[in-house]
Amino acid sequence: MVLALGVMSALLAASLIGTGQTIQKYAISNLNSAVDTQEHAKSKQKQQSQSRVSSPTWLLGIGLTYLGEVFNGLALGQASAAVVTPLNIVSVLVSGVLVCIFLGETLSRSQRYGYACIVAGVGLILVVSPQGGNTLGKSPDEILKSLSSFMFLTGFSSVFLVQTVLIYNAMFRRTTIMLLTCICSLFGAIVVIGSKVVSSLLQTAATSNKPLSATPDAIPALFIMGIMIVGSIVIQEFFKQEALTRFSMTKFQPIFFAGFNTAAVLSSVVLFREFSTWQGLGGFLCVFAVAISVILAGSKLIQGP
Repeated sequence: MVLALGVMSALLAASLIGTGQTIQKYAISNLNSAVDTQEHAKSKQKQQSQSRVSSPTWLLGIGLTYLGEVFNGLALGQASAAVVTPLNIVSVLVSGVLVCIFLGETLSRSQRYGYACIVAGVGLILVVSPQGGNTLGKSPDEILKSLSSFMFLTGFSSVFLVQTVLIYNAMFRRTTIMLLTCICSLFGAIVVIGSKVVSSLLQTAATSNKPLSATPDAIPALFIMGIMIVGSIVIQEFFKQEALTRFSMTKFQPIFFAGFNTAAVLSSVVLFREFSTWQGLGGFLCVFAVAISVILAGSKLIQGP
């Protein structure tokens, strides 16, 4: 029952996100048309940024997207990120259909095959994904102890170090769709991990007789995680808007989906120790590698004409 609620929340979240991102792309396309007469690229980009925040359509898209993220957070409290994250394929399919209907983007035969490959890869991931919910601990004290482990701290530090290098390249060197995808994917993984921690802390506090205020460092941990989640969302949104401005939705969204799945699922499975044995983890990683290869092959097909 708990897993079913998590799956339902994830499907609703994906539908809202796909719709919201399509509405954002629609608003950006209209803004691009409105400022095409600008002579200088910097002036054009500045005018686009100013127009977005005053556009009701763009704000509606943002609102729906982050309403979907709220439901994603609820889903992560009920099921493993290895189950919740792949279900975001629904957002790819929703946006793929909507952009064809409302934005006039077309899907070639190779792109349709690409979407089919992505769906097949996601199905393979779901078959072998761990079904458990909270694996950090059964009390706030146990969760805080898990967060201070060497593996968790090392993993988080590595992600932030890689992000620093990627952002430097995006800001001061050539910006490509793959670079923007990597940045958005890693920040998305940070949001997933942070949401999982916050959800686990709140759920264990609600089901135990010990409130969070009685647990040392629990409130500061929630505050730090909250800042990390909000900061990651803001920075991810900045680079996602850059990608939506520069590239077609039907090209960016599937690649972002593949990258986000890889980063979020691997970080969740490893950091939250969702497999009880190394053999189970090894088997999952082998199947996951095959599934991601299929998803990437589909993404490559989508990049074609």
